[in-house]
Amino acid sequence: MTSNSYGNKQYIAVEGLDKALTLAKAIMEAHDCQILVQRDDCDIYIVSWANRYGNEGECFVFMSEAEQEQWDELNANSN
Repeated sequence: MTSNSYGNKQYIAVEGLDKALTLAKAIMEAHDCQILVQRDDCDIYIVSWANRYGNEGECFVFMSEAEQEQWDELNANSN
């Protein structure tokens, strides 16, 4: 999370797909950002957002499991 995060919070959990999509739409209308909606459990959905421009804040990227492990090791070694 960076100071460019909207409200300095990356996600909101809501109950029901309709509410999740309504929330995602509202966030997209208010901000130029990426949205990720994922089903968690028992009709709970996580709506995450990130700044569209990687050099100004967060952005979503796809990583394979091997790439994620390399990233985790790199971060563990840098601390």
